[in-house]
Amino acid sequence: MILEHFTCDRAWLIFPCDVKTGTFRSVYEVKRPLALKTETPLPMTPSDAEIFQKALETDHAVKYDPETPWPKNSTIKETFNIQSIMHMALKSKIGAPWLLGIHHCTEAHVFTPEEIQLFTRIGQCLTETLNNLLSHQELEKNRASLAEAQRIAHIGSWDLDLVHNVLTWSDQIYRLFGQEPQQFEATYEAFVEKVHPEDREEVNSAYIQSLKDKNPYNIVHRLLMEDGVVKYVKEWCETFYDLSGNPIRSIGTVQDITDQKLVEDQLRQSAVIVENMADAAVITDENNNIIQINRAYTEITGYTSEEVIGTNPKLMRSEEHEPSFYVNLWKEVFGKGIWQGEIWSKRKNGEPFPAWSTVTSVQNSEGKGVNYVQVFSDISSIKRSQEKLDFLAHHDPLTGLPNRILFNDRLDHALQQAKREQKKVAVIFIDLDRFKTINDSLGHPIGDLVLQEAARRIRDSLRAADTVARLGGDEFILLIENIKKPQDVAVVAKKLLTALSQVFLVKEHELHLSASVGISLYSNDGDGSETLIRNADTAMYRAKEEGRNNFQFYTSSLTMAACERLTLQTALHHALQKDEFLLHYQPQYSLKTEEITAAEALIRWNNPELGFITPDKFIP
Repeated sequence: MILEHFTCDRAWLIFPCDVKTGTFRSVYEVKRPLALKTETPLPMTPSDAEIFQKALETDHAVKYDPETPWPKNSTIKETFNIQSIMHMALKSKIGAPWLLGIHHCTEAHVFTPEEIQLFTRIGQCLTETLNNLLSHQELEKNRASLAEAQRIAHIGSWDLDLVHNVLTWSDQIYRLFGQEPQQFEATYEAFVEKVHPEDREEVNSAYIQSLKDKNPYNIVHRLLMEDGVVKYVKEWCETFYDLSGNPIRSIGTVQDITDQKLVEDQLRQSAVIVENMADAAVITDENNNIIQINRAYTEITGYTSEEVIGTNPKLMRSEEHEPSFYVNLWKEVFGKGIWQGEIWSKRKNGEPFPAWSTVTSVQNSEGKGVNYVQVFSDISSIKRSQEKLDFLAHHDPLTGLPNRILFNDRLDHALQQAKREQKKVAVIFIDLDRFKTINDSLGHPIGDLVLQEAARRIRDSLRAADTVARLGGDEFILLIENIKKPQDVAVVAKKLLTALSQVFLVKEHELHLSASVGISLYSNDGDGSETLIRNADTAMYRAKEEGRNNFQFYTSSLTMAACERLTLQTALHHALQKDEFLLHYQPQYSLKTEEITAAEALIRWNNPELGFITPDKFIP
């Protein structure tokens, strides 16, 4: 890539870049076919040392081209017939520095500032990569030293003399296998016999493969004790070879990791559960800085682990709570070790949301809190469902108006207040005249739209403090508080009649309605909710009897009429069964022909208790 980008003839690495060695040699290079190359070390002249030293003293690329003169007597220039060269020292943190370079042989090239800058950046990147590689190698070396230290520590060691086929076990190995040295002969076959039957092939294959590859091996497997107990062990083995490459000795350690394995399995299972559970989880240190979150935390809050690790959970605080709320929360955590309750938090986008949260203190052996775990769930949907259910429980789903339950509650409250403050309250009962005709002729969808529009008109005709509710069907009931005189209610009633008599434009239909309105007053017409509603209903029926499209106040005489109507309706249900109806025929006489042309049938009702009842009494 460097050859092509810089259109040079050769790119190379020199190691070490040391002016004290007296020679130099490239350890890696790429070149075009015509470029010269030498595999042998070259002597380093003072001018070459000057080139190397200048590179070591700078942190950027150094060039020699027609614009930058070469040092005299340069071995590099003469040996490779170099016309232009650019190089940079790669000063690693471990070991001697390297030298990265490119050059042109066929013709001179003037390096541009952009090329110098790019080459410098490449050198910096290679230096970083080199540091990582050397650090990794150093780490691997330290790991090997640690493994050797563990082997010498006799966790449970064994030594197999492959030449004489002698296996030696430490006392810890015997104890691990549950055997006494005097009663058990240490052999490889005896060892394999103790390995769990399901793991024997794997263990044997691991050892054979290590001999073949001449590499140490680590393996975790199970041991099956004579009493049926299963142990987990971690085994390490290294084999030594003679000059001919034949294995002569294997040494190894065996560590009982049964407890560790159980803990790891439990931790792994817990980690899987925590990571995949629907509730968010966040763990903080003793200073309450976040050290770990799970996937649900990101899904609920919008914050990723990179954004919150090391920060305080305060970043999620909303402004829904006073500072004292959090003081009491932590007071309970420090005192009882746990707090649980509803809390309002804030998402990354600033949106507040309710959560059900549990904050737990994780204490050390001294009882000091070293970690804090918060588990919370977003209960926004539950809140919305509760609000929706509460709304539906107290409101009419079609019009959104309060229903009978909410109206009665508000009426009871209004009557209590009116009683204390000696004020008047009005209950207005509204029934839409001949609404049933619309439902029967145009269908319920049109009827529902009419009801929604009627509800809107009624609501718009009232004050904000007044209550309008739908009882069902085409019946509405209103609560008007702080009435000074009955005439004020009459004004409201007229306003309602006017609003409801306006044409209803529903879909392609032009509909005309009216209403019958009944009014009862507290405390003239009753001092309880049921009484006032019943009396307003009675007044409404009086309005219908008076021709509809009007309003009527309740009077005591209307109560008597209502009772009479109830008695009449009850008797009417049984009149047909008791054969109380009579037909009277009234002939129709033609003056032109002087003949009877037809007869009009007239129904009459003769009730044993109520007497002879005319049709205008029992036919609406």
